[in-house]
Amino acid sequence: MVLIQTADYCRVISPLKRVEDINSIPLFGAYGKDLAMAQGLEVAFNMLLTRVHQLKKKQVKVKRPWLILFTDGLGSDYDKETAKKLYRYSLENKLIVFIVNIGKETDDLAKFSSIAPLVINISKIESIFTWFYNSFTEIILAEDGIVILKAPEI
Repeated sequence: MVLIQTADYCRVISPLKRVEDINSIPLFGAYGKDLAMAQGLEVAFNMLLTRVHQLKKKQVKVKRPWLILFTDGLGSDYDKETAKKLYRYSLENKLIVFIVNIGKETDDLAKFSSIAPLVINISKIESIFTWFYNSFTEIILAEDGIVILKAPEI
């Protein structure tokens, strides 16, 4: 897991580490009028692919990585190429791109993933984090094969 904050530029808040090695999630927020969402997605995407490549090179079995975006709408640096790339990886089951939109629904966010964005209000954040925790735990403990996760309750 890696946390990236976006504002006028993106900044890595927490380095890439395994989910089970995380004991807390720092709170962070974006600021400024320009939000570099696409830049942050590119950084996270490249970090994930690099890690997957490193693990496979060491012959470590790798489960499909998740890229989770919490946002309050589309960034001001919207990039069609970034959206196409993430959508393609999502569609080809190479990466799970999960978007949680805490704000008004926007069709442009759907272009980043084959999974429809989840639009919630701020009061549902805790239940979403619980769902992610339970889902990660189920995946980590699963035997090889397909894991069927419950949909989040919102």
